[in-house]
Amino acid sequence: MYFGSVTDKEDWFKALDQVEAVIHLAAIVSVSQSMYQPVRYLTVNPIGTANMYEILLKKGYKKKD
Repeated sequence: MYFGSVTDKEDWFKALDQVEAVIHLAAIVSVSQSMYQPVRYLTVNPIGTANMYEILLKKGYKKKD
């Protein structure tokens, strides 16, 4: 298990080293708070997930059936 920030590509790079599967559940959730802090929610949720996919592609991981 690796602890880091989903917004940090270097953390993703380290976390995805020599893994066989990824279950990504990281997110911040609160509809009411997202209206007051939209940048925080956009940075963590979609951009954090995009960072994960980018590193997976760079490392050559492919979807398994």
